[in-house]
Amino acid sequence: MLEKSKFPWKSLNLGLSLAGMVAIPLVLAALLGRWLDAQLETAPWGFLGITLFAFIITNIFVVIKSLKIMAEIEGDEKEKHADRGTHHT
Repeated sequence: MLEKSKFPWKSLNLGLSLAGMVAIPLVLAALLGRWLDAQLETAPWGFLGITLFAFIITNIFVVIKSLKIMAEIEGDEKEKHADRGTHHT
């Protein structure tokens, strides 16, 4: 029963973590790109370049975090089945 009650909070934490991992770098990159364009008069290339770079890096980190979470979930499932005396392959 306790395990089910943890599920919504764990999911909410994961969702907020991934949202922050995507939104914050992209917003900062957009602001930095606009500032850089204003300083160097290179509009829109600084904005586009830095935002694209942030988008690529953010996606890499999201994939890495997702793979870690999937491995953790698989480990929890294997542990659960081992505790019951059954083996899941």
